[in-house]
Amino acid sequence: MSRLVSYSDVMRLIPERPPLLMIDRLELDTEAQRAQGVKAVSMDEHFFQGHFPETPIMPGVLQVAAMLQLGGVLIRVLDGEREGLMTRVKTMTRVKFRKPVLPGDLMMVHAEIKERTAAGTFLVRGETQVAGATTCEGNLEIELITPDAACPAPAQLAPPMRPLPDLGPDAETFDVLGVMATIPHRFPFLLVDRVLTMDRARTRVSAIKNVTGNEPLFAGVPIPVFPEYTQVEAAAQAACAVALKMPGNQGKIGFFMSIDEAKFLQPVVPGDQLLFELNCVDRGRFGLVDGALYVGEKMVTQLALKFAIVPRAPAAP
Repeated sequence: MSRLVSYSDVMRLIPERPPLLMIDRLELDTEAQRAQGVKAVSMDEHFFQGHFPETPIMPGVLQVAAMLQLGGVLIRVLDGEREGLMTRVKTMTRVKFRKPVLPGDLMMVHAEIKERTAAGTFLVRGETQVAGATTCEGNLEIELITPDAACPAPAQLAPPMRPLPDLGPDAETFDVLGVMATIPHRFPFLLVDRVLTMDRARTRVSAIKNVTGNEPLFAGVPIPVFPEYTQVEAAAQAACAVALKMPGNQGKIGFFMSIDEAKFLQPVVPGDQLLFELNCVDRGRFGLVDGALYVGEKMVTQLALKFAIVPRAPAAP
């Protein structure tokens, strides 16, 4: 039997809060181990200020957040809502962004538990739709953990950055103004602070994102951890900033197409300096990215992504 859950109870079942709460109402079918929810997408959403000011599009990673939140509800309910446990995503695979979600869309969110692994994690299939058409779909591996495990105490005050790769005498660097001159992202959804080094061929890049508790997104997380899906978004932004400097790509825009694989090895918290080391392959209209994210010497995330390079839409008259 299904169970309809209103917004007031959604806030009991989902620990995220605005601006990161991506479910407005949901329906649980515990017997079938699946759930569906709805997100009413409004221009009042904070992320539309920065994604993108001239062409407002809901970030694809926030569709992933909606699937994670719905899958987390299903897992906790089926597991008896054990007090004190929370969910964390371990991996994302074959996440495809099919169509944009725009202000005024009513986004349906679906999550289904496909398997409980021998390690105790849950394999969840997620999907978002607008007017019956799939906008995002993919596979998520989610685990139940304690808050202490999700947000361990730091081992150092400020871990020194790992040595940057030697990209040759022609390597380039650019600051946040250079990033903003290349990609359209703005506050509060600009997640790259500086490109530290980039080879002349635009195939290798190291960039940083400083994670501070002053960021608006921390008002929406139950514990002070930089969400995994925002790590993926930050890496994609860094790769796009480099790809759009390629000859012939100036003035174009990068659209996220897929998260082929992402593994999250340890949490990122306020005070961390997140270093991206990325390899980029230019395939004409497409860019392929793989690499790793580090805090100090520790690898925190591995990922492989794809984005499309397309002309910018002309400005409205």
